[in-house]
Amino acid sequence: MKQPASIKGQWDLFYSNYPELYDKFSRYEDSKNQIFEFIKRRVNLKNKIILDLGAGTGRYSILFSLLAKKVYALEPSLVMRNILRQRVKENNIKNLYLINKQAQDFELSNDSIDVIFSSWVLSGIYDWHSNTPKNELRQRKEEIVIIIAKLERILKNGGSIIVIETAPGQYGGELQPIIMGGREDFSGNFTDWFTNKFGFKSFKKNTVFNFKSASEAAEIFGFVYGNKIREYILQKEIKSIKMGVCIMIKKIEK
Repeated sequence: MKQPASIKGQWDLFYSNYPELYDKFSRYEDSKNQIFEFIKRRVNLKNKIILDLGAGTGRYSILFSLLAKKVYALEPSLVMRNILRQRVKENNIKNLYLINKQAQDFELSNDSIDVIFSSWVLSGIYDWHSNTPKNELRQRKEEIVIIIAKLERILKNGGSIIVIETAPGQYGGELQPIIMGGREDFSGNFTDWFTNKFGFKSFKKNTVFNFKSASEAAEIFGFVYGNKIREYILQKEIKSIKMGVCIMIKKIEK
């Protein structure tokens, strides 16, 4: 299958059909590990059992494995699991276990997990836009309610759920005005609903994509967000792109 010039924000297509480019995007995102360092200061990870819900190619699963007793990397995509499996082998990681399931249908024992981490997964289920039918949006919300109830059930008393999503108005980070071109940015709809619905504490952090060159930034951001962004990055010779994220944390007391 010929690779298109851009998927124009079709994240499901990016995720399922172009795992190598997705892996590049993931590795350059938050290149200084600010998200991970923030989480370490807020949540005790040492010798804990951690579930990475939607692990992708393992960016965070591998970081967690450095501290955790066990890491369960739940990932339904075969191509993503294969990349992660190879990385586990290359790094001789012995405490990371892959699970071939979706967030909606995996099962683990009650009170078995210390920390649950999810990055850019739940908003993908929510996936709300201005033209989403109300009954479809209601079904998606109900699906997330079921998932959160399951996560709380498998957490030990005192355990934490950590959810990472794009901050409001930060779709594409500092390039958002060019990407959206005056259109409304709906990236805040999920985080607002989620924190209010489930009582998570929300922290906004600024992270940075640091690419090796402007051409590499243009290749990856252009493929994700469109040719206009590719041309802009090359014209301005941009190698570093700032992006705001929401880190949402909830401690579960039973």
